[in-house]
Amino acid sequence: MLAADTSRSEEEREVAQQTARRSTLVWVAVLILVVLLLATAAGWYLGSRGPDSQAAAPAVGETAGPGEGDSDSICGLPNGDQSIPQDGPKATWRVERRMTVPVSDKYGPATEEGEDRSCFAHNPTGALFFVLHLQAMPPSVKVNHIVGEMSKSELGPDAVGDGPTFQVEGFKITKATEDRVSLSVAYSTDGETFVAIPATVVWRDGDWKLPAASSRDSQAEDLASLDGYTEWGPQ
Repeated sequence: MLAADTSRSEEEREVAQQTARRSTLVWVAVLILVVLLLATAAGWYLGSRGPDSQAAAPAVGETAGPGEGDSDSICGLPNGDQSIPQDGPKATWRVERRMTVPVSDKYGPATEEGEDRSCFAHNPTGALFFVLHLQAMPPSVKVNHIVGEMSKSELGPDAVGDGPTFQVEGFKITKATEDRVSLSVAYSTDGETFVAIPATVVWRDGDWKLPAASSRDSQAEDLASLDGYTEWGPQ
């Protein structure tokens, strides 16, 4: 009787040990499965970000300029090319108040109301177009495009009178940042005698503006030649 009890006890211990081993193997398999699932999920997440996601992030302290396809103008005109033009941009020319001015679907003006011209591209070429049109606006309108305190009388009389037409002969952009452009425009009345009018304009509230201080400093200067200027104007 004792031998039978001992045999059953050994069998029970062996069954218990086998059950424990199977239980351990099950838990190991579960842990392996969990690890594999986590690794797969991590790989999917990293892959979904794309290989260039980290490279596309801006560097610390880096400020991106306006994108070509973006628009932050008052009328939705695309920002366009942000480089300083090396050649005269394509434009249609006309005469306003004895001044030749360029018109472009890319650079502006996109809005015309009476003698007012507004909405120019947020790039150096748009700034150039703005300056040319500003020169041709009457003081009563021009004052609306100036930042800072400045009276209409400081901008001269509205009347133009008779006289020769000032034709654009060239331009020079001396400095350009995202929201500030300094440039000079060369004019002539006979194609031989040149004068230059400098200006510095700033981007404010969705369009280019002329600071009052820059307007007071924008005095015509005689030019002996167009050296240093990109020749450009109506043909």
